Amino acid sequence: MGGRASLRNLATSQLRNLATSQLRNFATLTMPSITITLQREKCIGCNYCAEHAPEFFRMSKKDGKSNLLLSAEKRGFHTVRTPRAEALEGLESAARSCPVKIIKVSLNKR
Repeated sequence: MGGRASLRNLATSQLRNLATSQLRNFATLTMPSITITLQREKCIGCNYCAEHAPEFFRMSKKDGKSNLLLSAEKRGFHTVRTPRAEALEGLESAARSCPVKIIKVSLNKR
């Protein structure tokens, strides 16, 4: 009888682990992310982006231009991705308020 019980426990444990793993994979696949891109060289230093989305933008004390926090720069474009869907409204507001239209926000559905 002990053999059956341990086999059942093993099977139950494996099923539980598989279900947890599948749920984790499903959440990762279905969770949208946001990509933010800034063309920093064209920034005029108006500060609107930092007002609308302060958790993503800071104004540089050196040159007065906007910095996209934690971004990677490639050919003049500073880009960062975030899974924080609640930040979308502030980021879109920052992009709309930019007078030189150098902020791009896109929602990536996986």
